Amino acid sequence: MKKIFRFLAASAVIAASVTTITSCSSEEPLTPGTGPDLASGKEKATLTVTFSGTASTRAVTDANANDNETAISKATIFVFNAQNAYEVDTTVLTPPSAGANKYEVTFYVPTGNNKKVYVGLNLDNQMINNIKLNGLGDMSYPLASQEGLFYISGNTTDPNFKGNPMFNDKPVVVDILPSTVNAANVSVERMTSKVTVNTEGNLDQPGLKKASNANFDPSTLEFAIGNKNNKILPMKEQSTSWIDPNWTSLSVADYAIDFQHEFAVKDKTYGLDWDVSKFVAVDASTVKVEDRNTKYAFENTHKDARYGETTYATIKVKFTPEAYATSFDPILNKPVVTTQTPANTDTLHVVVDNNSYYYYTDRLEAQAHVAYLNHSMQTATNDYTTYYGGYCFYNVFLNADPTTKEYQTYRNNYYQVSIAEIKKLGRPYPEIEDSNKNNIIGATGALTVNITVNPWSLISMGNIILGD
Repeated sequence: MKKIFRFLAASAVIAASVTTITSCSSEEPLTPGTGPDLASGKEKATLTVTFSGTASTRAVTDANANDNETAISKATIFVFNAQNAYEVDTTVLTPPSAGANKYEVTFYVPTGNNKKVYVGLNLDNQMINNIKLNGLGDMSYPLASQEGLFYISGNTTDPNFKGNPMFNDKPVVVDILPSTVNAANVSVERMTSKVTVNTEGNLDQPGLKKASNANFDPSTLEFAIGNKNNKILPMKEQSTSWIDPNWTSLSVADYAIDFQHEFAVKDKTYGLDWDVSKFVAVDASTVKVEDRNTKYAFENTHKDARYGETTYATIKVKFTPEAYATSFDPILNKPVVTTQTPANTDTLHVVVDNNSYYYYTDRLEAQAHVAYLNHSMQTATNDYTTYYGGYCFYNVFLNADPTTKEYQTYRNNYYQVSIAEIKKLGRPYPEIEDSNKNNIIGATGALTVNITVNPWSLISMGNIILGD
């Protein structure tokens, strides 16, 4: 496994070169070449962003990315003063000419020492405005807003806008003074993590290894993401702790506010009605990385690895019992089993007895079986579990390092989940129970997976130049 915490997605050089120009009272940027007037205390600066790709709409070829993930739709530069107060920003939407791999714009910057310069790629208007108003503080992005942020399938604002949001990995300090030239290296990384799920080994063959007295259909494997972080810092935390805005979520009430799922349940008591539209197919291992179904999530780091705060891929698969329990015999104290499929198997009540799984279509018969087990064992811990639609779920918590059980999801990393084996029946639903959300993550033994953490490759930019 490649343990990669922080990989740069882009690199650049910013240079500040300004000259003394006669000022006037106008606060609006002037068109270059129309005259000497310039707002008092400001200097003219030219932003040039050059990408190494063959065209301005593609930054670089990346073995761990598809075309949308390397797409560049716009570049934005922010200038803050030495006290971290916002001063000016400018955005370049289109390259100067068709086929050119360069963005360029002229604007005006207040002079002064220790200016902090930040470069963002593919930032949406909400993110740009948040940075202008709130600096580099945390930004709230509920799930509905996140879906439009990544621009992978287009969005209502601009359906042709593609790309993944990127931002500085650390501040860049530049002096912007008359007749002064300064240069500093800039590194830009994607603000999101990427998740794919594929099968491997015997899961690529028709039919799966029998587990829990059932067969699993690999053609029905799908996945979605749970516990998506609702908040993001534009730039990663500048400490060794990698703290994000939801670092200390420690209650069920916090979890409900701070994290969201791609799936939704309408009725948890009389049948689970999941929003299946967010689930996408699990790919075979032979599918190329750039062609795989992909999900995106904000960085999610936390003090403890708890079920309620850790981002996970939930995997859905359809199962068919080898046999069904039609009733529980109170004389023989055992279930009556048949291999004939009952008329209605949409709802199944499953009882585990001595490591054997019994699938009842009649809830009362399942209750009778459970009552016998609790009486004979003098316990009340046995119960039945109800499954709907013939599906079960496996939650794979994204783990940056399985040797340390770190369970952190870092920006600019690609989490490739490979399903090696289904060992037993999964969960009846993907959502974590409230009673379990504050517990530390532990192994279930239901699914064998391998998680490989790969970097998104460097996106090599040319020079970003402030000045003439």
